[in-house]
Amino acid sequence: MIRFFLAFLYLLIIEMLQPSWSIACEQPLKSGVQSERFPQIDNKQVRTWRTIIAPNQPLKLHRHEYPRVVTVLRGGVLKSVAESGEILAVRHFKAGESYWLDADPPDQLHACVNLGPGVIEVVVTELK
Repeated sequence: MIRFFLAFLYLLIIEMLQPSWSIACEQPLKSGVQSERFPQIDNKQVRTWRTIIAPNQPLKLHRHEYPRVVTVLRGGVLKSVAESGEILAVRHFKAGESYWLDADPPDQLHACVNLGPGVIEVVVTELK
């Protein structure tokens, strides 16, 4: 129950901040941007980070042990690829929207590939 309350509270805060985010996200990123993760919060309830995914720079193989909310700051098309090369999902992320993603299956690693010409930027919140 507390997970859902925290997710609701998080989404409510995101909705209130959305206008300021849209202004910030209209600003271009510096050239030469690389895919990377910026940790933000890690406690008993949640783990939050901001991720930048540059075109042609896949994220390394990883797994999400917990379900998560992905809030999109800069949208695009993101492909999730298993270690075997199998395409697990292709998601069309829209800036200003939030998406619920379940925990990954045990022992299944994936990499994320940005299929578009622009940078994708998201905030991920895993619910522990």
